[in-house]
Parts: sequence; C-alpha cells; structure tokens
Amino acid sequence: MVRKMNVLATLMQSFAMACLVTVLWMVVDHSLAFTGGSSFVGGLSRFLLLGMTLDSVNDLARTIPESVYICYQMTFAIITPAPICGSFADRMTFSALLWFIGLWTVFVYAPIAPSARSSSRLQKCGSTHSRVYASFTPGGAVSPRNLIG
Repeated sequence: MVRKMNVLATLMQSFAMACLVTVLWMVVDHSLAFTGGSSFVGGLSRFLLLGMTLDSVNDLARTIPESVYICYQMTFAIITPAPICGSFADRMTFSALLWFIGLWTVFVYAPIAPSARSSSRLQKCGSTHSRVYASFTPGGAVSPRNLIG
C-alpha cells in the first residue's frame, strides 16, 4: 500500500525492476544458476546465452527446448524480487533500488535458486538441513522466513 501520489512511481519501479532482471537473467544469471561449476555457484558456460541453439536442451528439463526453460525460470527470477521492490516504496531512490535489485539477483538469487529444485548443491556446501533453505519454489528459497533456523 502506497500513498496515492506514489502509485505511478511504484509501478515504474516494478516495471524497471522486471526489465533489469530480464536482462541480467539472459546475460549472466541463468548461467550462474543452472550450469555446472562449483558447489556454490554455476559456471559461465552460458554467459550471454552462448552455445544455445534452437534445438538445444537443458539437462534439467529434457522434454522442452532450452529457450523455453530459460524463460520459465526467468519468470521466477522476476517475481521473487517484486515484494522487495514494493517494500522500498518511498524509502529508496530509483537508482539505488535498481542497483540493489541487480546485485541481489546476481549474488543472492542465482546461487540459491537451483537449490529449490535440488538440495544437492547445498549439501555439497555442508548443509545438513537443506530443506530449511530450499522450499518448493525459487521465490521461497530466498525468502527470509526460510533462512531463519
């Protein structure tokens, strides 16, 4: 809930946040989240979607084209920071909001998002209670209620 005079600003922030996360997802986040790499974060083999062809398939979703899988996962990447964007209404400048959401998406969401699909990455890092950190949806995986023991 925002004041009447700030509705347009909040809508613009939400739209800009969705655009920023879309670009970041296509450039780097998908590669960090869903390609092989270390036990904490993936590699950069799909940086700028390099190597993806029309008929390429991701190992996590073998029945659909990789481009469809990327867009499906991108919807969660956009939806997850939306409540953060709404909570900053009247409290943050526009540029600071975009910087925060951009950095949060790369450094928090990308490493944790795959854990919602499989808890093996967190178990490799030494976590014995991976379900505390990884709920059934990517949005829940980075929710503060799941990070509190």
